[in-house]
Amino acid sequence: MSEEKRGGKKIKWRTYASLGISWMFLIMGITGLVLYVVPQGRIAYWVDWRFLGLSKTDWGNIHILASILFIALGGWHLYFNWKAFLGHIRRKLSQGIRVRRELFITSAIAVLVTVSAIWHIPPLGYLIDLNEFIKDSWIEEKDDEPPFGHAELLSLKAFTKKTNIDLGRSTSELKRIGYKGVSADRTLEEIAKSNEISPRDIFTSIKQFQRETQPFTVMNLTADEVIERFEGTSLGKKSLLEACEMGGSEIERCLKRLRVGGIEGDREETLREVASRAGVKPIKVLQTMLVEP
Repeated sequence: MSEEKRGGKKIKWRTYASLGISWMFLIMGITGLVLYVVPQGRIAYWVDWRFLGLSKTDWGNIHILASILFIALGGWHLYFNWKAFLGHIRRKLSQGIRVRRELFITSAIAVLVTVSAIWHIPPLGYLIDLNEFIKDSWIEEKDDEPPFGHAELLSLKAFTKKTNIDLGRSTSELKRIGYKGVSADRTLEEIAKSNEISPRDIFTSIKQFQRETQPFTVMNLTADEVIERFEGTSLGKKSLLEACEMGGSEIERCLKRLRVGGIEGDREETLREVASRAGVKPIKVLQTMLVEP
């Protein structure tokens, strides 16, 4: 039933469903636009990005819940209007060729949207490229990007070890600055939240204690070590030449390894371009470049 009496008043369930759908649609639209322009996850969590006081995770959670409620309310609305819906379908089907044309066009649009999202097919694919451009544009300084993916989730002890920073001096410096809850076993994210700062601020304060590292050779790297060292460092934007130099190898040797691995690329092409053409991820291209077959 679409209406129910309670306390002498009619409860209009259709109205509740319609208004609920409208609100969820509005919330989904707003959160969708915000999520379209937020920085990449590794950047957002590293610099503690927020909009209207809400983090990337907060906006994502709101979008998910609104989407679920939108679907539930849509089903509820359809339940109350099932007879009218069937009647509408019957009338449209009786129109023959016109309905088939409408169905074909809308179905084609749905397929185009799905395919464009997967393979970045123009013109809708340009929206995906714009999305990536906007997300990458948040990086204004070198320290805006973490030294590796999800660095904020490591304990201070593990982080300093991975970045070759002196733990003792770092701990003393953070305490000297006045940060609360500084402990070698706490993650950068936990310390940052305790002091209402970002993990980047912690790194900025202690990177002065980073020790010089000896260059490593590619011969010593395994595929797993390449992932550990370089995943989450904006690989896709780097050219093959930059990526090869980052790995301490010569470009000609890197290109030769790619050819052996069945991947073609030019030194000035980005890892993302080469990976897209080869149907693999940028990290896979880097592994092929830096690890001896």
